[in-house]
Amino acid sequence: MIRSHSGLFALVVAASICAEACADVPTAPSKPASPPPSVGGTTILASLAITSFRMIEVQYPGYPGWYYAPEVEVRETSGLANAIVTRIAVAVPGVLGAPAYQTSKCVGAGTQMPLFREVYGDFELTIDHPGARSPGGSGTAEITFEDAFGRQGKVTATGPVVAGGFPTTYSNPPTSWGCSTPAAR
Repeated sequence: MIRSHSGLFALVVAASICAEACADVPTAPSKPASPPPSVGGTTILASLAITSFRMIEVQYPGYPGWYYAPEVEVRETSGLANAIVTRIAVAVPGVLGAPAYQTSKCVGAGTQMPLFREVYGDFELTIDHPGARSPGGSGTAEITFEDAFGRQGKVTATGPVVAGGFPTTYSNPPTSWGCSTPAAR
């Protein structure tokens, strides 16, 4: 089960249902891809690295289950192009797999940022499975990203499952994710 303050999970489920129901509906052909930008003849491609990853284990007051909040930080490493994170899949040992988190978070060229933030005093995303508690060990994260021209990449990391606490701040959700424009600069 996934809890998300952004309501994105419900949107993903609705899109999935529509995708199945609309499978036979013809679509228009896509436009040809724009040529990628280049500097001195070298093609600019976004590149992403996971700089830190861990799964924080918590129990909500009044609830008997265990919840796992991914804490993932990434860096766009080319320094030349923005990377748009489109999918985040995390796994916790001993807890049944959760559906991937579909998103559109922009990591600016050369910048480092967390992918999940505190929202209204809680984690942006938690994963649980009623009655299951992870035995610990290492969780995994798989991040799919693309550049302004739709080229995709994928990075993975393993990180510890650690006992933790709840956020100590109370903030509104971010209204943007670090990029003023999605194009290469």
